[in-house]
Amino acid sequence: MIDDSLFDAVGIGLSLIGMMVFDPVPWGGHEGLVQKGWNQVRDVDAIVEEAQLLNARWGHKRALDLLRPVVDRIGVDASYVLASNAADGEYFCFKNPLEAALYKHIYRPENEIRHIRENLFELYMTYGILLVDDLRFEEAEEFFKKAITLNPINSEPLFELGEIAKAHGDWDNFLTLTNRAFDFAYTGWALARCYRNLGFYQIEKENYDLAIALLQYSLAFDPESGTTYAELAYASEQSGKPIPKLDMNELKSRLQANGIPIAGSDPVIKVSAALGREALELGKLEEACAYFYILNEAANDDAIRDSLELLLKENGMV
Repeated sequence: MIDDSLFDAVGIGLSLIGMMVFDPVPWGGHEGLVQKGWNQVRDVDAIVEEAQLLNARWGHKRALDLLRPVVDRIGVDASYVLASNAADGEYFCFKNPLEAALYKHIYRPENEIRHIRENLFELYMTYGILLVDDLRFEEAEEFFKKAITLNPINSEPLFELGEIAKAHGDWDNFLTLTNRAFDFAYTGWALARCYRNLGFYQIEKENYDLAIALLQYSLAFDPESGTTYAELAYASEQSGKPIPKLDMNELKSRLQANGIPIAGSDPVIKVSAALGREALELGKLEEACAYFYILNEAANDDAIRDSLELLLKENGMV
């Protein structure tokens, strides 16, 4: 069975996290910012979605033209939110309660945490990606860093900064950013990208055996990734060797021998376990399933997987 200490290590109340995430205040309740800066532009999610559709149909320049005045206008009004030490609390755009809980567990903030209703994180991420498409890398970096300020727990802006580092051949920075992303990765997709990035890094260092092991291991988290199969083929071509057939135990052994973790970070595993158990005790079965699903992906451990299946069956959840 799962060690009970795994569930009890965090001590975070779902009610508090849920209140912060799902009952947000617009701009932390700053009326001047709301009235002067926000009501004169459309809902962020809607305009970001429109920009993404424009990009897909007409290209990034049309999408940039749509978002630029919005970003310029909000950029002024968001300066208070982006300040590192706001007097009345810390402002974030967390995507879900798990991210909020991870932030509290890792950083132990002393100030009150306030959630911004408007999805500025997605706005800055989308704008940064469009700037990369326009080869305006320095400007893109600025917006990815703003996204990190608004959500320091999400791995996506770190991945995008890593892609810029890769484009510039800055492999040390690429590795640093990938390792930082690994600390916060809580989905199979994000973990797979971490291992894939590490594999690509090892290809550049001509460590082909380790690169292939990392790429193969990433498929345990994202088995349908076409990018991974393409990179495996590239590694095989560069090494002049066929791709070996390695089972999961062999892959784990190779990674561990090189000091590479074989599961998500300890905070991700502990926090998802604690929130899942608490949701279960509160009778919030759907939330419990969601957290246990994350735990299962992050742990990538047969014993934990079997224990979770038993726990879910005992509570009539499967």
